Amino acid sequence: MRAAMLLLGLLASALCAAAPPERIAVISAPVAEILFALGLGERIVALRGYVDHIPGAERVPRMRDGGPVLRSAEPVLAFRPHALWYSEGQVQPEVLAQLRAVGLALRAFPERFDEDALLATVAELGAEFGKREEAEAVAAQFRAEMEAIRRLPRLEPPPRALFVLAGGNRPQLIAGRDSLFTALIEMAGGLHPAEHEGYKLLSPEALIKLAPEIIFVIGEAIGPDGLPIVFSLPGMGQTPAGRARRFGIIGGHCLGHVGLSWPACVRAVRAALLGQG
Repeated sequence: MRAAMLLLGLLASALCAAAPPERIAVISAPVAEILFALGLGERIVALRGYVDHIPGAERVPRMRDGGPVLRSAEPVLAFRPHALWYSEGQVQPEVLAQLRAVGLALRAFPERFDEDALLATVAELGAEFGKREEAEAVAAQFRAEMEAIRRLPRLEPPPRALFVLAGGNRPQLIAGRDSLFTALIEMAGGLHPAEHEGYKLLSPEALIKLAPEIIFVIGEAIGPDGLPIVFSLPGMGQTPAGRARRFGIIGGHCLGHVGLSWPACVRAVRAALLGQG
């Protein structure tokens, strides 16, 4: 009898360990988008990052910790989660070690999703939470939206566009060829003329040579006059975009990952390229 009870206890423990967490702190906009799309938003107890665009996310408190990378365990533990789901590179290793030491379940997701990885994650989480039908519907809608974007007519000639990372006391850095902005602008029908990699400060001469016709920024880069602070960059006033004061605003979530909101990001950029934004 005691052996049977012990076996039942072990089985129950195994089932509990395998069960999806009830309280999840999330530091990954694409993962948060998926959870809300699957109807699992009530399991999220805290969020961090560019998530304000997600319907329902306004009801979830934020983990407050300055900087792009989480540097302290306290903002997570304050919400008493069962698990932390995060994008690789978004939490300092020593913080992960601290959270692991107190027994928090940690789950890392790719630093950058592509379409295949995104849809695989939708299917994976749908299966784990018993939401297979919902996951199939979410994936089908995403595929349809992406296919519609790929059928959009080309813009001739493609407008030359740059993204400048600025605001929040950051240096004003120009996105390079390897940034996600390149894929975003080109899928929207524009041309990203930058040839460097990473995010870099450019000389006035280099900026003038790129000759952007429109500058994209995040909302934090808008100054009190309603214009991007990047128009003060040396050389910017001598570009077509600077002379025309032509700019577009991109949500920060559009620049870190391909998520379920990617089609909406592409359409918003295309509207700005067409002067409709």
